[in-house]
Amino acid sequence: MPRRTNVLLNALYLAPGASGGPETYLRGLVPALAREYPDLRLTVATTRSGARTLQADGWEQFARVLSLPCEDGQRARRQWAEQVLLPRTARTARADIVHSLASLAPIYPATRAVVTLHDVTFLLRRTFGRATTLGMGLLVTAAARRADRLIAVSAAARDEISSVLGIDPTRFDVVHHGHEPVVASAASPAPAIRARYQLGDARVVLCVAAKRPHKNQELLIRASRLLDPDVVIVLAGHAERYESTLRVLAGELGVGDRVRFIGYLAAAELEGLWRTCECAAFPSLGEGFGLPAAE
Repeated sequence: MPRRTNVLLNALYLAPGASGGPETYLRGLVPALAREYPDLRLTVATTRSGARTLQADGWEQFARVLSLPCEDGQRARRQWAEQVLLPRTARTARADIVHSLASLAPIYPATRAVVTLHDVTFLLRRTFGRATTLGMGLLVTAAARRADRLIAVSAAARDEISSVLGIDPTRFDVVHHGHEPVVASAASPAPAIRARYQLGDARVVLCVAAKRPHKNQELLIRASRLLDPDVVIVLAGHAERYESTLRVLAGELGVGDRVRFIGYLAAAELEGLWRTCECAAFPSLGEGFGLPAAE
């Protein structure tokens, strides 16, 4: 009987509720792989908090979940886990492929390696601090050049990544993101959504994105002065440092009562907001794919 193919999935970036699009990618991709290819043996290597969350969500029904001793915000420990412990884990698990799901990957992976490169927005537009940007740029480039195959989430992202990192575009496969709509019965009801976020009878403009400079939520706050008084802007997404800048701006412009700052949302809550809003706004300055547009 032939041995099952072992796939080790690198999710050492996972900070549950804070990882944004890459967490959505992980949560959509791995269960789909398990359903579509039941002969695969899937192992997810992730952070301590990531492992606890995935295990609580029942992931061990279809994948082995490994906890490595790090968290995404612990830079030195994260790199030690990714560059040293993950290749060791791959050898111990006799992995046939290591698939890194969010750009960063082992430079010496110990087996065949695939890396999903979502985008290089952080190298083109202000997203992180200078030290983080420099370090990530070096690591992403080195891992990408050593990988056996690369995945881009759109042709536009592939072309931009190839140009910025100097990588042959023929080394990429373009695999678009998918989206499985939440059924109506699973969405939080509109009255509950309106009460929870103090929306009253307002018309809602919804923007779903982490609070980062390149997501450009500032544009919506400035535009709110031009909108009818019964319009409220809802900014839903992980609260990073940039949110404090947005809050100050809203106060200076006198529109603080017309902007709602909401953090990461579970699927039912997010679907409830999509069903409540009048329209969606996506003012981002650059994306690899732009999943909220599909949502």
